[in-house]
Amino acid sequence: MEKAAVMDLSIVIPVYNTPQKYLEECLKSIEHSKIGYSYELIFVNDGSTDENTLQFLHQIDLKNAKILHKENGGASSARNLGLKNAVGDFILCLDADDILLPSVNGYIKFLKEHSDYSVAYGDWKIFGDMDYQYQPGKFSSFRHIYLEIQPHTTSVFRRSVLEKVQTFNENFKVSEDWDFWARVSVAGFKFHYMKEPLFLWRRINDGKSLSQKDSSRTIRNQVLETGKKQFNAHQEITLKSVNEYVLNSFKEHKLQFFKLFLILYLPFIYKILLKMKVFKNDIVID
Repeated sequence: MEKAAVMDLSIVIPVYNTPQKYLEECLKSIEHSKIGYSYELIFVNDGSTDENTLQFLHQIDLKNAKILHKENGGASSARNLGLKNAVGDFILCLDADDILLPSVNGYIKFLKEHSDYSVAYGDWKIFGDMDYQYQPGKFSSFRHIYLEIQPHTTSVFRRSVLEKVQTFNENFKVSEDWDFWARVSVAGFKFHYMKEPLFLWRRINDGKSLSQKDSSRTIRNQVLETGKKQFNAHQEITLKSVNEYVLNSFKEHKLQFFKLFLILYLPFIYKILLKMKVFKNDIVID
């Protein structure tokens, strides 16, 4: 029997009526990233009805590309089908209207050189109708599960994680990435914060992106409250993890703590530093 070829990376791309120009930009960004490792592209058509979208998928002619089709079931369902067909040692989920950055090479390199880590995640830049860069900071189970999401869906992780953790919860129409990474963390896998942005996250309010479906704040809050019930805070969240979160928060925001201290207790020194332009303004949280 012929031995299956070794594949470094599987890029799973769910597609639902994504405009052709966005699909083209996404595909070009992968090419321009010049990934220095073997990789495959897995496009999962989640029941698209747009003729241009379907035509684009039909015309993809790449040796390392797989085109899968399924009935519409949502982002989690589409990603899960892609994960089941992935053969790479590492997996990257990328929305069809987002832009991959060349930094992906550094993410793969890190995981290859650090076998004790299973997930590499970093900042992400939002573009389109918004312009913002989110910085999630060093990973903390306590922070991720109970305070705010840290890794984005678009992170690089070992396929071996799926042997212990189930795939995305298809009952969660939003915040499925929060739930997935929370379960990965509770299972004992280690996360590494790369800081350097991995991708550009397109935010266009046209309703055509999988990530925009069922995205109201009310629905998101309901999902988070339901999801948290699957964890036992007294079991999964230790005093050590809470202490690490507090320490990391101080390290990440020590300038803001120092600024607040000066404003409250040494305002005359603060005014001098403000005139020297050490601080941009009198706002503690810039």
